[in-house]
Amino acid sequence: MTHRRFLMAVVFIGFTAFPSVAQMPRPLPSLHVEGRNMVDRHGNKVLLHGVMDTPHPYFNGGRWGWNIDDSSVPACLNYFEKLFRGLTDASQGAYCNVFRLHLDPCWTNDPTKPLVGKKGEENISQFSADRLRRYLQSLYIPLIQKAMAHGLYVVVRPPGVCPHEIRVGDAYQQYLTTVWDIVSREAVVQQYAGQISLELANEPVVVKDATGNASDHALRDFFQPIVDKIRGNGFKGILWIPGSSWQGNYVGYARHPITDDNFGYAVHDYPGWYGMSDERPNAEEGIRRFKGLVPVVETRPVMITEVDWSPEKAGEGHYDEHGKWVKANYGTWATASTSKWGVAYKRMIDHYGNISMTLSGTGCYLDIDELVGKGRVAAAFGELKEACGAACMGWYKAYNTTAKPYPDDYVFSAAERRIDSICWVLKDTLLMPGDSYHAPLTLFFPGGRSVEVLPKAIQYTVSAPDVVGITDGVIHAKSDGTAQITAVYTTETGETLSRKITVRVQMFSFEASAIRTDIFDHGTYDETKRVFQPGKWGQMGWQFDGGIGLSKHYLVLKLDKPQTCGAKLMLFPQQSIWGDSYEIALENKTTIVVDLTKEKTKQGKVLGHTPIYIVSLWGNGAGEIDVNNLYLTDNADDMPTAITPIVNANPDFTDVYNLYGIRVRSHVSTEIATAGLPPGIYIAGGKKVVVR
Repeated sequence: MTHRRFLMAVVFIGFTAFPSVAQMPRPLPSLHVEGRNMVDRHGNKVLLHGVMDTPHPYFNGGRWGWNIDDSSVPACLNYFEKLFRGLTDASQGAYCNVFRLHLDPCWTNDPTKPLVGKKGEENISQFSADRLRRYLQSLYIPLIQKAMAHGLYVVVRPPGVCPHEIRVGDAYQQYLTTVWDIVSREAVVQQYAGQISLELANEPVVVKDATGNASDHALRDFFQPIVDKIRGNGFKGILWIPGSSWQGNYVGYARHPITDDNFGYAVHDYPGWYGMSDERPNAEEGIRRFKGLVPVVETRPVMITEVDWSPEKAGEGHYDEHGKWVKANYGTWATASTSKWGVAYKRMIDHYGNISMTLSGTGCYLDIDELVGKGRVAAAFGELKEACGAACMGWYKAYNTTAKPYPDDYVFSAAERRIDSICWVLKDTLLMPGDSYHAPLTLFFPGGRSVEVLPKAIQYTVSAPDVVGITDGVIHAKSDGTAQITAVYTTETGETLSRKITVRVQMFSFEASAIRTDIFDHGTYDETKRVFQPGKWGQMGWQFDGGIGLSKHYLVLKLDKPQTCGAKLMLFPQQSIWGDSYEIALENKTTIVVDLTKEKTKQGKVLGHTPIYIVSLWGNGAGEIDVNNLYLTDNADDMPTAITPIVNANPDFTDVYNLYGIRVRSHVSTEIATAGLPPGIYIAGGKKVVVR
């Protein structure tokens, strides 16, 4: 992405000295990745929180000058020294512990080389490896050292941004390989591998494999060779791997992961992403959508390396990277308020517990003019409570007390090793095929430190491995059915902790929690009656974040009565409704059968041979769709063997079906579910019941 700080005021104010306040242990403790967390050498969970910045005259407001040459380096270093002091001045409420450093191309590009193509940060035609080496020594390495001296870990980002499309084997992959080959060989970078980490690229958009296809393995194929080059040079620190779609999509890594032991994923998040905004500040929706697009959050640490917000105010807005109009605000890339979007965002990152973050600029956290002019640390945007600066002043302080590293040589006393409390949110759950469920076991100790137990230390037993599987502590739903899972962990003191849960897997569950009412527009759903009412031209139904295979011969939709809203059944072979699809009008039918071996999407994909991500009911908003059942079957005439088992979440109540899949009773007491029914065989509570 191009620099987003163009919205910040450009003002020059002279420097004012102020005291340095120690916040982090010196030297900085070493960090590495274990499982889904960053940890110190003692295994304590660590969260990093700070800002990004770039040594560029324009984006630094000319505060250290306007020239980009050797003569400007001392002033630039002096300016950032002031920033680092302010960002870590706990006496004034600043608690940053990480700095994302952009190796700005204004230093690494050679202006004497011809510019080929359109000017912009994605253009690498003027890149100079010699200038990168030169300014690593005189500018970037000194900046890193100054940051670490003030208690800031450093995430290094390469010069510029990715072109809109990158491809395995292209010039940009070679460019990144060259950059990281040079950087990872630096003695200081290798010496402080526990404090310096590398973010391999900034905002890839479209990533294609060597054949020119946007395949699931394209991301892995593009970045794995760069990882291998860095490791081959001897750098052992944490690597942050980007995704596609401006660092908003990591689905490919779930199937084709990076091979390495010490890495996490660098993600971006702005209001409007992952289904959350001021208009829709729904944290639960954000949690679900974030997991759908960033499934690796369950197995690896994540750092949100760009995020910001401030509320709307009068003025001129701008278009974001997705082409969406962003209303004018106080100087951030995104427009939102803390009390709405901000609260939902924080709830989302706290839900996962392994997400660190850096704001998009120092000026998003604190008032730079107040800092360099008066030595005063004040939240950005006039300390506006609805903006990201004031919010993160409070958040970062809280994180500093609960997820901080301890010195490498720290020796914990017996009292400090005593477990204060245990959190193991392992509970009965309903999943759809392709879903996953992660319930980490966390031990809490005095002083706020915590240790997440590695999955390999927990013994799992699964009663039905064809229904669910467990990999790295993550439960993966495979196929319809029910499984009992027993988990056992023994502490260092010999105490045994155990949990036993039931996991139900059902492809088309009719519980309200399984129904997406807002796939497009906002609809309503009555769980007790299975009545769908889409909004105007809206869609609602089931979304499978990991995709599902429709392995049976037929997909059958049964209605209790003909629909009244011009309804269609729709299937999508991608995570969005914008793209390829299959649809069939329901008309006045009450049974709709889709032959999965023959029916194709608009782009010619056979439904039974391609993963399906969304199954929805479309309506014009003028009526209801009264659904009886939706299921897969191999039985052409839809006989009893085709009935998908119905498992009710509440054992005291159930629905009752006849052998033709027709619901004859809804939400009745289990004890009298079939009382008074005509003789025959029924399905109640997932079991066959004979009425004589």
